[in-house]
Amino acid sequence: MLWIAMTRQPWGRLPKAWGPWHSVYVRFTRWAQSGLWDEVIASLHAHADVADPLRRLVSDYQLSRHPASIARRAGPRFTPF
Repeated sequence: MLWIAMTRQPWGRLPKAWGPWHSVYVRFTRWAQSGLWDEVIASLHAHADVADPLRRLVSDYQLSRHPASIARRAGPRFTPF
């Protein structure tokens, strides 16, 4: 998860050495929903070089889960036929 936060790469590019990207992403989302990342980021206040990318990653995730963005995605979809 730190690699994703630091490199800003898509989840699908996570090196295979750290396991399936989807499993890592699901764990990230569970921790974000439970508030665990807030505690981790708070404990890293002395290490802004690590805390800031993590804060940005968690913030981006939470913004993508915002009700307005969900409503936008739930709108009518283009169907060619």
